[in-house]
Amino acid sequence: MFCWLLASVFLVTVKGQCLLNSNDTGVVISRCNPSVYNDLVIHIDFSEFNSSCTCNVTPKFTGDLFVLSNNSTAEECNTQIKINDDFMFDCAAPAGSNHSLNVQSNQIVHVRAEYIKPSKQGRFHQCLQIRQY
Repeated sequence: MFCWLLASVFLVTVKGQCLLNSNDTGVVISRCNPSVYNDLVIHIDFSEFNSSCTCNVTPKFTGDLFVLSNNSTAEECNTQIKINDDFMFDCAAPAGSNHSLNVQSNQIVHVRAEYIKPSKQGRFHQCLQIRQY
């Protein structure tokens, strides 16, 4: 059974951290604009946005949503990605770090890129893969 994920991205500003190989599927979101993407796997490349931004992911299924951290080129930075304010990926999160959420169909999951306070500048190096588990 194939289920879709919808991702909408809000805010603005825009180089790549989501280095995918030929076996990877899905769409890579690399702009923080009000677009909607439909796919089974979504890769969000926050290094392309390089600004604080919120992506709303809307699963079209009931079950577990899997969020996976892809490789990061930075060991330290002053940025982080929060999933529904429950879980956080920073630059030190190794590739393969993951988090799963139990979701209902059409439940909005907020994926927010932000600066670690008190900082208001820096580079985003994170890339997340989001898919049904």
